[in-house]
Amino acid sequence: MGLTAIVVGAAVFNPLATPFGINLGSMATTGNEVAWVAGTSQCMNVIVGPSDANYDSHPSNLNGQTFTVEGCGGGGIWINDADGNIYAQCGAFSEADVCGVHTTAHCI
Repeated sequence: MGLTAIVVGAAVFNPLATPFGINLGSMATTGNEVAWVAGTSQCMNVIVGPSDANYDSHPSNLNGQTFTVEGCGGGGIWINDADGNIYAQCGAFSEADVCGVHTTAHCI
């Protein structure tokens, strides 16, 4: 097996190697901003930070990877990976509220 086959195999069989979208939203009942893997239930969220404070750079884990939300002070929101590299850019997004979560952004 050549190196190419090993690298391709690792990307295909390692779920952590596969990029995924992230949705952001707010929970009025808890006063928190939350995130969850796009395409999954809003009920499967993690807390990003309090809605009434700047939650930039607060680490959260999704699918076994650590992320931070950045740009919360205005001028556009994006997601950084654990190394500080831009993982995704976010844009306004709306969908039906589920589990008390109001979706505000989709990040890809």
